[in-house]
Order: sequence, then C-alpha cells, then structure tokens
Amino acid sequence: TDNMTLYAKWNTISGVAAVNNVGYSTLQEAINAVPKNGADYTEVVILQNINLESPVTVKDGRKVELNIGPYAITRSNGVIFSNYATLKIKNGTITTSGSNNAYAIDNKSTGVLNITGGTLSATNTSSTNTNIIANTGIVNITGGRLNCDTQAAALDNNGGTVTMSGGEIISTNSLKCQAMYNNGGTITISGNAYLESSSTNRYTLHNYSGTMYITGGTIVANGSSAVYNKNSQTLTIGNDDGTISTSTPILQGKTYGLELDSTATATVSDGLFWLFGSAYIYCLQYIN
Repeated sequence: TDNMTLYAKWNTISGVAAVNNVGYSTLQEAINAVPKNGADYTEVVILQNINLESPVTVKDGRKVELNIGPYAITRSNGVIFSNYATLKIKNGTITTSGSNNAYAIDNKSTGVLNITGGTLSATNTSSTNTNIIANTGIVNITGGRLNCDTQAAALDNNGGTVTMSGGEIISTNSLKCQAMYNNGGTITISGNAYLESSSTNRYTLHNYSGTMYITGGTIVANGSSAVYNKNSQTLTIGNDDGTISTSTPILQGKTYGLELDSTATATVSDGLFWLFGSAYIYCLQYIN
C-alpha cells in the first residue's frame, strides 16, 4: 500500500461561551441561543473566565446546563444570574461580592435551580443582604459547595421550596451569616447534606416561618444553635417510621443542637444531638 500522511486539525471556538460548538461574545448571547421551552437541557460551555458588569437572565422556558469547567464567573455589586426558567450548575466557580442584594443567583418564582457540583461564593462583611442564593422558586442541591462570608444567609428562602440531599453550605462570618433562612417556604434536608455556620448570634438553619423537614444530613453551629424554630412553625426531625435512628440526622451546636422559642414546637423521631455548650435541646414550650 502507498504511504499515507494524516494531518490533525483543531477547530478553535472563539468567544466567552459556546452552544453546540458555536461561540458567542457574551454569556447572555450564549444563554439566548438555548431553545425556548426546551424539553431537554442544552449545555452552555464556558470558554474563559468571565467578569460580568450586568446580570445574565435565563427565561422563556429555557433549560440551561452550565458547564463552567475550570473557569470562574464573577461580578461585584450586583446579581450574576436572574433565573426565571431552569438552570443547572454542575462545576466551576461563581463568585459575587460587594453591595446589598448582590446575589450569585436570584431564583425567581418560576425558576428551577439544580446544583450538582461547583463552588458558589459570596463575600461582603459589611452588608446584611448579600446572599449566594435568593429563592422564591425551586432549588435542588445534590452536590457542590456554597461558601458564604457575609452578614446574611447563604441561601435565603422566601416562600420557595428547597431540597438538599448532598453538597455543602459553609458560612464563615462570625456575625449574622447563616446557612439557610426560611421565610414562608419549605426546606427539606436529607441524605449526606452538610451545613455549617460560624455565626455567634444567628443559627445554621433558621426556620423563621414556614415548614422544615430534617430527615438526614449534618448541621453544625460553631457559635450558636444548629437549628432554630420560631413562631409556631412546623419542624420535623427524623422519619416517623416505627424505628429510631441515633446516627442521622446530626445536629451539633455550640449552645444548643435544637432551639425553640416560646411559641414553637418540633416533632423529633430520629437524630444524634451533639453540643459544645450546655444543653442538647433548649425549648421554652415542648417537643413531641
């Protein structure tokens, strides 16, 4: 046979992000290239570090799977993503810093946010309203990590639904930084979820109003109580299945593992309560 020489050729995609191997000069243009009302996810591949000056909006029924890879998406003093549709984060880094309401993701009432990997961070030690995620829609967390160094909750749930079965939420600020704050919504913690706060005057999980179910996971408070239930709200710990688990969920607090105010109750079926301080459970009313 005749000798044959083969030459390799690489097609270079230009732009900051690509959809179906087509490059776009802005992330918003790439998001807009995702089909409206799509039945399946469309992957948006990030091609370089992106520093935004305005928010990126996901809307019109789009299903966006964000593949950030080794890169980072950052913004100072403003929202990074406003999600009205479906957004999936599976890797990479998203970081917000600066002013009040500078969320990494503002998940609207029609939004579905799925986090399976990656690192989302917020930094602002002087503000009380810089959350990583502000939610009025649906958030599902099965992996990844949320790092919060602000004077607000890493995840602020206002009337939405949050389910966390894996991943980590770490709040490092010693002032008012909580892992999750629930105001009129529903939060479910299960599986291998891990939540930790270093706040000395707030709580790792704060059920101000709404419903909270803790059937698994580990909740650690290095400076206060792991779980706080207020205002006659619904708090259920464990599964009422006829058996008692002493291994999960784990509530570990500096002052209390579980703290209830004078009008609050809780139903506890399972759990391992650890503490650094004086009592495992502190209640001004009663526990079922």
